[in-house]
Amino acid sequence: MAEERWGGSFLLPCGATDKDTMVTIRLARYGAKKKPFYRIVVADSRSPRDGRFIDLLGFYDPKKKPAVVQFKKDKLNQWLQQGARPSETVAQLIRKAQREPAA
Repeated sequence: MAEERWGGSFLLPCGATDKDTMVTIRLARYGAKKKPFYRIVVADSRSPRDGRFIDLLGFYDPKKKPAVVQFKKDKLNQWLQQGARPSETVAQLIRKAQREPAA
């Protein structure tokens, strides 16, 4: 009965939908004022930008010329296979990193 009512064994908080509980791959800002440095993290979509995260996947430093992007490819692939959705910016960084040969 409970499985039919709640749509399986995964129980959602009152009023929440599957979209609300999505896991995203996104940027968390670190660094000083006017000197941004970003960590690429896996986080619950409800948590704040620089708040709690589940896993650290890499970093992005836009101030260096050329900008430095580094991923832990095995962890990134694991989270993508589990259904984590990258933000638009992270998706662009992933495509850019795949096009450039590893140096």
